Amino acid sequence: MPWNLLIVYAMVVLDTAIQVIAYPIFPDLVKDIPHSTFWFSMALALFRFMQLVVSPLFGYIADKYSRKIVFIFAAMGTILSFLVMLPTKAWSLFANRSIDGSTNGFMWQLEAQLLIGVTGKIGILGWVFWELWVQ
Repeated sequence: MPWNLLIVYAMVVLDTAIQVIAYPIFPDLVKDIPHSTFWFSMALALFRFMQLVVSPLFGYIADKYSRKIVFIFAAMGTILSFLVMLPTKAWSLFANRSIDGSTNGFMWQLEAQLLIGVTGKIGILGWVFWELWVQ
């Protein structure tokens, strides 16, 4: 397997790990506010909503300008989202989910473009999902 494909796989695994590493502490952040289950669910949904809103926008920016710029913003946003979690308050949970969701919108576009850019016409997704192939 070429080294650049290993980088793509490492980025995908690292991105997934960063998304879920804080999940065990999230319920403790909202346990003292009324309707904590509702607010916890809203915080988790906020992450996906921000991905939905930001991903097409920054996919366009990556196509028009540079993937490097997109990658730098994604890395800085991921770092910022976890710095926001340091106070461990309920507001930091919502700030973390919105910032991380926005920068994760960057990451999805970056990962898709990296796969297209480095694979060519081989079945890279076939190695993972068996029947999916990148053309």
